[in-house]
Amino acid sequence: MRRPRVGARLRGRRCCSAAWPRSRGCWHADGIVCVDAFGFAPDPKGVLREMRRILRPGGRAVLTSGSLRSRPVAPPWPERAAAAGLELEWEEERPHEPAMWSRLYRLWTEHEADLRLHLGDDQAESMLTEARTRSRTVGDRRSVTVTLKRPGCKDEPSRPRPDRAVQGHGTKGR
Repeated sequence: MRRPRVGARLRGRRCCSAAWPRSRGCWHADGIVCVDAFGFAPDPKGVLREMRRILRPGGRAVLTSGSLRSRPVAPPWPERAAAAGLELEWEEERPHEPAMWSRLYRLWTEHEADLRLHLGDDQAESMLTEARTRSRTVGDRRSVTVTLKRPGCKDEPSRPRPDRAVQGHGTKGR
């Protein structure tokens, strides 16, 4: 049995939500990955609505997000997803993450000279400012990974998936 090539048909696009294509029907994404950026969006509700618009029916978005335990995210993820026309498929806390950030911030501070040498003063200062301001609350941080799904459209015919062989005319094994 031949092993399938991973990523052989994968196409990616890196952009911020403000740069997503605006014309309707031009393309739809099978998936969206958003790592530690959602919490910085000026309009999180708008970002979720854009994710729904960009995703094909049945498509998924995986994102990571954090909040302070002392100030939980309101409303909870099921309500946020529903308000944007998405379904919350999975929510999982990442309990190891606060310790990881704490260690990373400590390393940045301890190696300030190396950061400035290799990254330049502007980037190093940005990282050090983050370390100084965020390290005070990192123990109160709650980090989650969520998977959101755009509901499928029952009226739309399912499109063939390039990663699955289909025998016959839309039916398996005649």
